[in-house]
Amino acid sequence: MTTRQTGFVAGIAIAAGIGITIFLLLNRGYGQISPGAYKIAGALYSVCLVKSEARLDAIERLLIDQPAGSSQNDSRNAGVQAAPPDVSSGPGDFSDLTPKERKWLNSIVRLARNEKWDSAVAQLRRMLEDQVQK
Repeated sequence: MTTRQTGFVAGIAIAAGIGITIFLLLNRGYGQISPGAYKIAGALYSVCLVKSEARLDAIERLLIDQPAGSSQNDSRNAGVQAAPPDVSSGPGDFSDLTPKERKWLNSIVRLARNEKWDSAVAQLRRMLEDQVQK
């Protein structure tokens, strides 16, 4: 093999490696999330499908007003309007949300705030699909 052929083969190998790396980074998904994040993601999915600003406000308040490790039932949230029915029904403890999950959910809320409802729905669908055992 000549030097030129060796360089060509090396270039192809590097390009393939970069392509595979980009593919893996873009398709890594969310992985397993906590039960609280799952419940909020499900509610947010519903909100984004119907494009409800009012219900989006409630979920955003829930994410803002409840720092990690707190319960939705604590006294600080006594004056806050109720969250959407699909979030407020059942146990209201979202203290298992990790900072990473909160960041993901807040970024999806920002998509919806910017009227990128379809992108928000796609992100939520992916998050929820990642919870299905394959």
